[in-house]
Amino acid sequence: MIEHSIKVHDRFTLELKLGLHSAQRVRPDRFAVNLWLFIPNSLDVNRFTYTKAHFYRDLKTYARLITPAFSLSYLASPESPPLRWLEAAMAAFAQEPTEAHQTQYEYHIKMFVSALKSSLRNTVNSLVQAASFEQLPQLVDSLDAIRHRYRSHLHDLSASGLPGTMLEFYRFGDEYMSDVMELHAFKAMHELDRQGVEGYRDILRGLIDDEMRYRQQQGYAMIDPENKHRNHAFVFRMGMLKKYAESHLFMSIRKRRDGVLAEQVLYSLAAGISMVVATAIAFSFQRRYGNFTMPLFVALVVGYMLKDRIKELARYFFAHRMGNRYYDHKIDMSLNCPPVGWIKEAMDFIPQAKVPPSVVRSRSRPSIIEADHRVNAEQTLLYRSRVHLETSALGAVSPYPIAGVNSIVRLNVADLLRKADNPEFPLYYPDERPAGYRVVMGERMYYLNIVLQLDHGPQLNLVPYRVAFNRNGIHSVARLENA
Repeated sequence: MIEHSIKVHDRFTLELKLGLHSAQRVRPDRFAVNLWLFIPNSLDVNRFTYTKAHFYRDLKTYARLITPAFSLSYLASPESPPLRWLEAAMAAFAQEPTEAHQTQYEYHIKMFVSALKSSLRNTVNSLVQAASFEQLPQLVDSLDAIRHRYRSHLHDLSASGLPGTMLEFYRFGDEYMSDVMELHAFKAMHELDRQGVEGYRDILRGLIDDEMRYRQQQGYAMIDPENKHRNHAFVFRMGMLKKYAESHLFMSIRKRRDGVLAEQVLYSLAAGISMVVATAIAFSFQRRYGNFTMPLFVALVVGYMLKDRIKELARYFFAHRMGNRYYDHKIDMSLNCPPVGWIKEAMDFIPQAKVPPSVVRSRSRPSIIEADHRVNAEQTLLYRSRVHLETSALGAVSPYPIAGVNSIVRLNVADLLRKADNPEFPLYYPDERPAGYRVVMGERMYYLNIVLQLDHGPQLNLVPYRVAFNRNGIHSVARLENA
């Protein structure tokens, strides 16, 4: 199964997140994703103005394990595996402080806070989407149980006489847990205000006040509303804690060109074909007219000319044929050395006539857009991605249940807007003023239409999106209904 989302990452960057869930645990699993981008012709983006080098400069690809899913109530229970495994790793390290035990101890701290963050985010999002906040008291009770159980070990660690790094790692997890709880409590309060829900604010405010007092007691970084540096030290530390807590989920990737050996073999074959033709011409004229004759001289010159052109035409032919089979890059994924799989990616501009009819139907156009399309055809950019997962290796990297891999692609669209017009556009409206009108400023938007094509076993989906953007950045991303 492939879960997907396209959202705004920052002002000029789109983020495509693919959750690649594999139900297999014996043989490898494969996923195919095509990202069709329909770019307005007025932006003058085509194969000559926007090359592969430009595209891959604007693209960032990385992969991470899907965080194991636990409910908040289960995390708070005494039989919760993340906390039990952490406490067992702590006891093993206290008994025998080896490097291996330290690694396991630190790993379980990271897994616990990552699972808590994922569970809390999913719970708050589900409450918001359902517009039902009756479970907020149970949520806060679960968080109370989780934080009290985790923090109950801090005093023992301080008095244990073990290396200071053991306590430091634990405090890193504690501070990050506090950041996560505060952040999602404020998000829930914001949604209560937005939806006009009463009765739960005091519960959330009590959690936030408790955490702020605790952070002050522990000397953790805190937000200062009067900070003249806009709290950049706090933001930096929060980002570093996030990277530390999730570092065990991100996979090492090594990018290289795909099909290099096949490319050299085919190019050598092209050179051989051109040499055969040139040599055949030279031998035939030499046999008929003899050595050191003008016809042989002309034949050698013509043969050399043909040899050069045949070589280039054959190279072009083989390169075109390779493009259908090979990709621009191959990204090897690994986690603590064992290979987990690979990702292949390729980018090309596709002629309108070669876009599959199913994709064209999914890219629905309003009638006025369709009329303009007949005059000014869009440019169609295709980004292909193929993912191969070694599911047996994936299941061996962690004692936690790993459902699959999140493949995350970020595309900066600033270069697509290089030739866009100014976003401000004057509009005129009748008025009672002496001039008889007033100027109202409008905003010019461009629309980047995206069709996401997902292929995994029986799953074959086409999902359309529409991105509104201009030179000020990305305005919105909306998922459309399939045509």
